[in-house]
Amino acid sequence: MYVIKYFIEALILLLRQFWWILILICVVYWLSPLIVQEITKLQNSKPDHLFTESDKPVDTAIMEHVVYIPGMRIASFDDFRDALLDAFRQNHTRFEVEFTGSKQELAIAYAFIDNYYDPHRIISMNSATSPRTSAIRAAIMYATRSKNALYVQQRVKKLVKEQIASDMSNHQKIRVLHDWIVRNARYDTSLTRYDAYDIFVDGTAVCQGYALLLDMLLTEAGFNTVYVTGNVKPAFLTKSNSTSDGGHAWNMVKIDGYWYHLDATWNDPTPDQPDNVSYNYYMLTDAEIGITRTFDDNFSNYLRPTSEISYVTVLQSALTSDVRYTTQIRQIIKDTYMLYVSDDTMFSGNDLQRFTTYIDQFTGTPFVFRAVNESVVPKLIQHYMQLKGVNVRYSTVPYPRTINPDDVLVEVYVTQQVVQDTYPQYANDDALFGVGDLQRFTAYINQFTGTPFVFRAENKSAVSTLIQHYVQLKNISVSYSIMPYPRTINPDDVLVEVFPKK
Repeated sequence: MYVIKYFIEALILLLRQFWWILILICVVYWLSPLIVQEITKLQNSKPDHLFTESDKPVDTAIMEHVVYIPGMRIASFDDFRDALLDAFRQNHTRFEVEFTGSKQELAIAYAFIDNYYDPHRIISMNSATSPRTSAIRAAIMYATRSKNALYVQQRVKKLVKEQIASDMSNHQKIRVLHDWIVRNARYDTSLTRYDAYDIFVDGTAVCQGYALLLDMLLTEAGFNTVYVTGNVKPAFLTKSNSTSDGGHAWNMVKIDGYWYHLDATWNDPTPDQPDNVSYNYYMLTDAEIGITRTFDDNFSNYLRPTSEISYVTVLQSALTSDVRYTTQIRQIIKDTYMLYVSDDTMFSGNDLQRFTTYIDQFTGTPFVFRAVNESVVPKLIQHYMQLKGVNVRYSTVPYPRTINPDDVLVEVYVTQQVVQDTYPQYANDDALFGVGDLQRFTAYINQFTGTPFVFRAENKSAVSTLIQHYVQLKNISVSYSIMPYPRTINPDDVLVEVFPKK
């Protein structure tokens, strides 16, 4: 009885002393549902993940795109892909989003992460999440070669700072970084160097090294990129820098809201020519790059966006959108041969009258045109020589910016020689070489002391082997032109004029 009495008295004393605590606990308990509701509203009222140029954080990419914010809401697989890319770009080690799209797209997102492959990124799914929930949580690890990763990152940051100027357009920034790799790297024909580190240290790597380095450079410069893998089509294997089985890697980059394929490896001539940058595989659509290769059919390529709008269209829009960059954009259009996308510059053997009108605008200076296929080029060239009374040399390259796989771009070099001067001295087989004539070819080229020289090859496919042999023997880079040689009965004979460079 006394125990109960003392307990009640003690309780009354406590209530007198600390009554306000009891009231506070009751108020918090009563208000807790409202507090939770307000917190939820604040979370759901996060700013939308699509930023405009005026309100982007300074550390986000330089063009409008999905900016990753931890815990953000994602409504589609496309937004999921862009958010994940931006998480890579910001070097996040965790990826956390709430997916509000369809269950089918959510399942694809989970399947993608579960099967993702990239040589320098590893994604692992949080075991506590599953496709049955709307939350996606993953860990991201970066591995260039762990022991060399810091060195590569420092070189990449320094290089971007050195190459990118404040007065460059976004289009110019992409071109400058692409050109740096082409000018400073050479394809590793031994197929033993695979990393961006190898390019910085040894100056050489296979396609994976090219693609990895370009991915890092573009990412550091503020662009979203995708590392793409696929296989070269058999018809293009002998002309390409790729593995012997056709495996190949390249990049996609997003600019002005559109994605484009960018293959620095194939834009780097082999044998290496440091002063020569090709743009045949620069900013292509799916259809254009699909002429030469197929894409890997695996979940990793769910990350690969679609590319359907011609880059020419985007550049033409850029010409009028900001007058500060007009000169830069026009130069890009010129240097990348995008002027020749128009069918006004394309000719067949039946277009001689239209071709005459076209060539009349040139006054003996080098000019370029597009042909429907390589077989019509000699007829068009012959028409030009007869019309102008001059001799020419010319080179042809595939033109992948149209969906016609036979299109070629023809660059014509006009000389002052008369038509009758058709190199009769090379009709002798002493000046004819094939891939099996390297020893005899060595004796032939040793008579020249670095000045331009000419030889005859048994076909166009033998030229690259002979040129590579010359480059390795003399340790110099060269440019060269190829033209048909009709003075023999072999229709495949070509005359090669070589221009050595110190």
